[in-house]
Amino acid sequence: MTIKDMYMVKKYILLLLISHLLWAGNINLPNDILFHALSLQKVSAPYIFEDYIIFTYQSPQYTQAVSLAFAHEQYNIIHTYHRLPQNKNLFYLAYPIPYNISEISYRIIVDGVWKSDPQNPNTRIEDQNIKVSFMPLPFKESFRTFVENQTVHFKLQMDQKKRNFGYNIINGLTTVASSPARGVYVAGSFNNWDPFFHRMKKNEKTNTYYIDLLLPPGTYYYYFVVDGKRILDPKNPVVARESFRKHFISVVKVSR
Repeated sequence: MTIKDMYMVKKYILLLLISHLLWAGNINLPNDILFHALSLQKVSAPYIFEDYIIFTYQSPQYTQAVSLAFAHEQYNIIHTYHRLPQNKNLFYLAYPIPYNISEISYRIIVDGVWKSDPQNPNTRIEDQNIKVSFMPLPFKESFRTFVENQTVHFKLQMDQKKRNFGYNIINGLTTVASSPARGVYVAGSFNNWDPFFHRMKKNEKTNTYYIDLLLPPGTYYYYFVVDGKRILDPKNPVVARESFRKHFISVVKVSR
C-alpha cells in the first residue's frame, strides 16, 4: 500500500467517525474543524486553528470527564471535552474564538477537580490564590453571530464577489446577492418570526449586516431574510428543525 493509499484510508475512516458523531448529535462543529480534531495524535498547548481554539488533555487511565470554564463567562458555563475514538486517554475541545477580547483566562475540571491546564505553560495567580491558565488572542472583529453579556450580535457577511452561499431553509444552497434591494432582516422566536421587525444595518467597509439585541437568558431560534428569501446563518453550525414544518433554523443560546 502506498503512502497516498494509506492517507486515503485514514481519511475515509475519519469521515466515517465524523458522520457517526454528527448523526449522534454529540458535536456541533464545522466538518473541517471536526476532521482536524479527530486527526490529533498527541496533546499540546492550546492553539488556534481557523476560527477555533483547540484544547487537549492527556488523561490517566481512569479519567471519566474533562471540561473547562472561562473567566470571561464568569466560570458559569462548563464546556465539555470530547474523548477521541482512536485514543480513549486523549481528550479535546474546540472552542470558537471569543472575538473582541485580547486574552482568555480559564481553568479545567478533571473528574470534578478544578485546576490549571497542564498543557499550557502560561499561568498566573489570581484572586483567592487561585492558579489559572491564560492565552493571548489576536484581536479580530467577529463576522459571525455571537453572544456577549446577554446581547446577541447577529451578523451576516456578504461575499465580496457579489455572492454569498448560505443554507436554504428548505434544502440545499441558496445564492444571495451582495447588495439586497429590500434589505436584510433577522426573524426568530424573539420577535414572533416577524420578517420585517428587526432590520439589520450594513457596515459598508466589511460588507456585513448586523443588529444587536439584548435578550433574556434562554435558547432562541432564528433565520435571516434577504430579498424575501429565508436562509440559515451560514456561520452558525448549530441548527434545529421546526416542529411543525420540519424546516431547518439556526440556534443561539443566551446564558446568565
